[in-house]
Amino acid sequence: MSFLYKCYRDLKSYLGKLDALVELNELAIRSFKNTANSASNLREFIEGASIEYGINVQFESFPSLSAWASQYYVVAVHEAMYLFLYEYRREFVIVRGLNFEEDWPKIDGDKLTDVISQVERFCEHPNIKQTIGETQLAIFEYYHFLRNRLAHLHTKKEQELNDKYEVISEHRTKINQLYKVEDAPNHLENLCFSDFYIFTRAAKDIANKLSEIGQPTPQQIVDYIGMDKFIGLKKFTNNPGRKQKFASNIIQPYFGQLAVSEIDCIISLVQAH
Repeated sequence: MSFLYKCYRDLKSYLGKLDALVELNELAIRSFKNTANSASNLREFIEGASIEYGINVQFESFPSLSAWASQYYVVAVHEAMYLFLYEYRREFVIVRGLNFEEDWPKIDGDKLTDVISQVERFCEHPNIKQTIGETQLAIFEYYHFLRNRLAHLHTKKEQELNDKYEVISEHRTKINQLYKVEDAPNHLENLCFSDFYIFTRAAKDIANKLSEIGQPTPQQIVDYIGMDKFIGLKKFTNNPGRKQKFASNIIQPYFGQLAVSEIDCIISLVQAH
């Protein structure tokens, strides 16, 4: 049980659905490839499948299905993570009663770097990158670069691409320890399902840590939800258990299931009002 921003819960829910979709898609691709590779005539096999399923397929050569699909998987995770970062800034500012333009102005650059910098400033949290995880951040930075490269295919900075791959490769041992994956990360042209897997795992880990680090104070939580929402606590003055349950039900839609000690602190603030 811990504090969780709504944007983190939304991200985790979305990526859970995306994980299942990607896994099913990957199974379908591998099954199709195995069947196609065992066919005596590849072109005839695909023409037959095209007729059977009503999909007109025209191709010069058999494409690298997994590599192409994995590129889109990476883009999907990146877009979900950037939406999380956008919503995280919004929730972080609102729950603290800050001003968007004065306290945390919107930027057009790297949103993760901006979020880390601002959270470190407001929460006075030293060594925030170590807390989040240097390897997780390196994973995000690498696939962030790949996403931008895929979005701007006219850009041909091969040396920069190779340099980024060398940097992330230095984390390969740690990645294997964290996520039990040995065949990733990969170069852009050789992306596979495991690249998606470590990226989605790292994205969830980063978002979870940011949610934990950015937890507002009990007073900020009460001010955000509104004192009037807790007025029903008076009915349970002599029943601590019911009182905790009531307060928990009020808080949960906003910030998840808080620890009992945190709920008790919020109850004390409300009763002292």
